[in-house]
Amino acid sequence: MIRALNPKILTSEDSSYKTVKELNEVIEEALKKGKIKNIALTGPFGSGKSSILLTLRKNFGNYEYLPISLATLKADEEENPPQKTDEEIEKLNRRIEYSILQQLIYREKTSTVQNSRFKRIIHIDEGTLRKISLNAILFFISFLIAFEPKWLRVESICNALNWGDYNIIFDSIAILYMLTILYFVVEYFVRSYGNSKLNKLNLKDGVIEIKEETSIFNNHLDEILYFFQVTKYNVVIIEDLDRFGSPDIFLKLRELNQLLNESKIVSRNIVFVYAVKDDIFRCKMFFI
Repeated sequence: MIRALNPKILTSEDSSYKTVKELNEVIEEALKKGKIKNIALTGPFGSGKSSILLTLRKNFGNYEYLPISLATLKADEEENPPQKTDEEIEKLNRRIEYSILQQLIYREKTSTVQNSRFKRIIHIDEGTLRKISLNAILFFISFLIAFEPKWLRVESICNALNWGDYNIIFDSIAILYMLTILYFVVEYFVRSYGNSKLNKLNLKDGVIEIKEETSIFNNHLDEILYFFQVTKYNVVIIEDLDRFGSPDIFLKLRELNQLLNESKIVSRNIVFVYAVKDDIFRCKMFFI
């Protein structure tokens, strides 16, 4: 009989549903007390780890889940020998970190992470384009009303629109409108260009260059902190990380988790949940 291994929503009649409830209790305690920061759900391939996590997300929606999957990232087991060199391990870790960072940054809309240095293609719909065009025309008209430049002055139109003492009201409205538009324009440019990154500083007697670290997480730690600052995710679920056979990446993720939990910028507890294979145990949980 052919049995699909795709994750499914478990019911209370399934034997694995007990693990779902236990996992929920551990996460709830971890978020309240902050002592537990990393939870590992272990079990052999096909034991139902993904189904447990899917059911957790479906039935216990009192958390903000951030699922991260590395299923599509090639492990390169065919290309590299069983005993990898330090350079190969570091290269693999960088690829894993890069994939995780991609799933973080490109998950949210640009409006959510406006200050991110990772710029994306922004689609401007027709409604927004019409609003921008209309505001540009109104700004130009407001400029004409408020300042009445001679090189654009048409006497017949000015005389027809001359309301005497009431002109001060229209002038005030026009100036207020222009100031409002200028405020939004300045705000846009500050958000777009206020986070430029310094890589090299030229001086008269030489050059000071800021060299990049080897770790992707270290290079973009400010981006990761900013992402969690502007979002509400508090449970990060990471799957398919164990198939790369690199224990160093777990240490880096644990370090990242500690930085997030201790950061005053984020100011909330965040739990990492790992789904890893284990040929000895049948869906057990470990937490630190």
